[in-house]
Amino acid sequence: MKARKWLSNSKEVLEAIPEGKRAKELELNESELPSVKTLELMWKAESDVFVFRGPGRSIENMTKRNILSKIATLFDPLGFILPVIISAKIMLQELWTLGVSWDELVPQNVANGVADWLSGLQNLQKLEVPRCIKSTNDKDQQINTFVDASNDTYAAVVYLRSSDGEQKTVRLIASKTRVAPLKSVSISRLELMAAMLGLQITISIVTVLNYDIKEVTFWSDSIDVLWWARGRS
Repeated sequence: MKARKWLSNSKEVLEAIPEGKRAKELELNESELPSVKTLELMWKAESDVFVFRGPGRSIENMTKRNILSKIATLFDPLGFILPVIISAKIMLQELWTLGVSWDELVPQNVANGVADWLSGLQNLQKLEVPRCIKSTNDKDQQINTFVDASNDTYAAVVYLRSSDGEQKTVRLIASKTRVAPLKSVSISRLELMAAMLGLQITISIVTVLNYDIKEVTFWSDSIDVLWWARGRS
């Protein structure tokens, strides 16, 4: 199986790729490079940023099946828009607890919440996330992982803080979140679960980046978690 449909933000790189293996939208004679997308996630090669195109504003039949289908159109493997997606997952969890079947119309209060969520998705088009997280001049590389939790969800987000001596840059690398279990769990326990999630995603990122990372710092506002992490047990 040979990889095809290559696209790069460098025309020099693209010229070295056989024409039959380039993206179909690509014309090197044009002034700007094209944009390509997977589901609703688009990469603008010219400006080298990720942007999102929100799905349609409405659902014809407000059923659990159609709501899940709409959520699935938001392709976000690195968690750039997790605050948006987790809101929908919380509403979906509520439908499970209510025992709503797949093709049954959802209660009106949930339908109103989903409608508001869909309307807000149009704001995603204003969001641009730089693809590159590191400059060739950066020397000091630091990973900072923040974790937090609430009654509804717990999450972790990882940033790369880099410096070239004079200018400091902070870039979002990735984030993950989980809906809180239906079984009653204390906030302290959820904070600990967030810390575990943060540790897992940070280990994966440091392994993949394979740079000379000077420092990794974990941040939590839970005193309980900070003491548990120091405890031998």
